Amino acid sequence: MDRWVQISKISTADGKFGKYVTDDSEAKKQLQFSQVVWDFTKFAALYYMEQPLHTSGSIEFPDRVSYDKTTGKYDLRYLSAFRVATAETVLYFKRSDLIQGFKKMAS
Repeated sequence: MDRWVQISKISTADGKFGKYVTDDSEAKKQLQFSQVVWDFTKFAALYYMEQPLHTSGSIEFPDRVSYDKTTGKYDLRYLSAFRVATAETVLYFKRSDLIQGFKKMAS
């Protein structure tokens, strides 16, 4: 089957929500190269976060995706390239949910 699945929302459960603003002087040095600002902390109170993420002047896709076999979850990391923990947003989704979505498409 030659189809694409578009993920338009991801659960915020157990997520980590970053922002551009920091008081840490080393982090400020890393973030000074960004051409946009963001604050995703408000999404911690919501059930889902629309994809892709929107900053003040760009859209963000995950810059790192990994799979943890022990939890059965993918983790999607946004803005992690800055290497500033407080700036990074991390969302998770279950592999089983992804497989279920593909099965629904096939039927």
